[in-house]
Amino acid sequence: MRERVAWHLRDLATEVPADSRCIASVTQQQLADHVGTAREGVARVLRELREAGIVLTTKRQLEITDPARLAAIAGRKSSPVFQGKAPAAVDQNRQLRPEAPARLP
Repeated sequence: MRERVAWHLRDLATEVPADSRCIASVTQQQLADHVGTAREGVARVLRELREAGIVLTTKRQLEITDPARLAAIAGRKSSPVFQGKAPAAVDQNRQLRPEAPARLP
């Protein structure tokens, strides 16, 4: 689950041009829903990441302080994230979009 949380944080983060901070505007519940787990599990992972100095958390927002370590946890070597582009899973208002249900034939 730690890898999935890290993966989605990377996808949700954008770089704030004024001070080059990487911010993900998301609640623990939204992140849990997107990852497919309970909020308590996400809270535990975020606490571990916070204690390791990888993220800072505030209400409805996470700052990624160590993008390289977060990417290593997520299993990513590179990403379009942190290049000022919004990822496809997030709309223009920085809200998670629900994924479309699978269609059965």
